[in-house]
Amino acid sequence: CRAIVNGDLSSLGELKYMVSLYDHQSGRGHICGGSIFNEHWVITAGHCAFNEEPDNFWIIAGVIYLPDRINRRVYPVAYFVLQDDYKPEVSIRTRQGIDRVIKDPVGDIALVR
Repeated sequence: CRAIVNGDLSSLGELKYMVSLYDHQSGRGHICGGSIFNEHWVITAGHCAFNEEPDNFWIIAGVIYLPDRINRRVYPVAYFVLQDDYKPEVSIRTRQGIDRVIKDPVGDIALVR
């Protein structure tokens, strides 16, 4: 089970605004969490979208267990919008797909449509 580092389990319906940024092409699966901003936009960390191909991603909502294919809602990602001042050198992605922050991120926020 993958979870937020030092996070707690939630119950269904507790965090209705939370989603998964899910890479369905490479087999990496869940990459990052996000928050629903409105019916068209999700907010996530900039390092989750940097140098990524939007067509490879889905937004998965409505479940607390990602393999739940019955209740989940899947939305294709059209594009990412990174902050103009995002500095990619502050984070790295290891071969295992785990992000490590090297120093305080700068502009580390992205919109997902």
